Amino acid sequence: MKKTILYPVVLGTIFGILAGISFAGKLIIITADGWAIGFYVVLYMFAAALGGPLAGVLSTTLCMLICVFFGYPELRTLASDPVIFWTNVIVLGATMVLISFLYRLIYHRFKMPLRLLPWIGVVLVYYLFGISLLVTVQKLFSLVTIGVVESWKGYIPQALSDIVITSLIWFALPAKYHRPLWYEPKNEISPVEGKV
Repeated sequence: MKKTILYPVVLGTIFGILAGISFAGKLIIITADGWAIGFYVVLYMFAAALGGPLAGVLSTTLCMLICVFFGYPELRTLASDPVIFWTNVIVLGATMVLISFLYRLIYHRFKMPLRLLPWIGVVLVYYLFGISLLVTVQKLFSLVTIGVVESWKGYIPQALSDIVITSLIWFALPAKYHRPLWYEPKNEISPVEGKV
C-alpha cells in the first residue's frame, strides 16, 4: 500500500479512536450553553492537517461511531439520531477536507512560529464555517432541535482552548513531524523548509 494512503488511514484511525474515547468517556467539560470542551476537535484537526482529507473524514466518522455504540446513554441517543449522525459525518468531514488543504498551503508558505498565525485562522474556519453550517443543517432537517445549541457564545471557550492546545502541540512537535503525510512532495526544494 502506498504510504500516501497508509499514513492517512493510520492517522485517521488513531485520532478518530482517541477522539471517540475522549467524547464517549466523558473526558469533556460541558458548558452552561451545552457545548462540550475537550480534546476531540484537536484530534480531528491534527488528523486532517497531517493525514489529509482521508484521515480527517475517517477521524470524525470513527468518533461518531464510537459515540453511537459506546457513549454514555444520553450521548448514544443523541448520536444515533440519523440527522445528528449524518450531518456530523458529512459536514464535519467536509470541513476536515477544507482544513487539510488550508494546512497544506500554510505549511509550504510559513515557517514556525509564524505558521501559528494562519493556523489560528484554520481553527476559526472550523467554528465559523464548519460548526455554523452543521447547526444550520441540523436545524433545517430536524423536527426537534435536540443537540442544536442556540447560543454562539458556547463556541468561544472551545475555540480558545483548541487554539491554545494545538499551538502548544505544534511548538512541542519537532519540525520534521509538521509535514503533511498525505501527498508526495515534488522533487524540489521547499522555500520555507529548505528541503524536500
